Amino acid sequence: MEQLHIRPLSPEDEAGFAAAWRSTQARFVDDPPGAIAEADDLIGKVMQARGYPVGDFEARAADLSVDHPQVVSNYRAAHGAAQASATGQAGTEDLRRAFVRYRALFEELLETRQEVRR
Repeated sequence: MEQLHIRPLSPEDEAGFAAAWRSTQARFVDDPPGAIAEADDLIGKVMQARGYPVGDFEARAADLSVDHPQVVSNYRAAHGAAQASATGQAGTEDLRRAFVRYRALFEELLETRQEVRR
């Protein structure tokens, strides 16, 4: 397995991603499927900015499990709901649970739990 060179986000990137998350979270009220797709995309962008290799979902989940094993199962479940949503197979409650899982992962990746919640 290749050595990962994970780095912290710059304060500017962190602030930008936190603002993007707040926007995505606000979108959930009116457009849960759109917000889920946006959250899935945002997680990928944060991972890329932190230095995780950009690959297919299974590769990203495996790489993520090295530093964040406690949330990788959330990532798998949320990603599954995002895929189900894309085909119209997920209900609002499924999407709500997926969004909560994405938020937990997002907070772990930003490493600033309290700041994101503000």
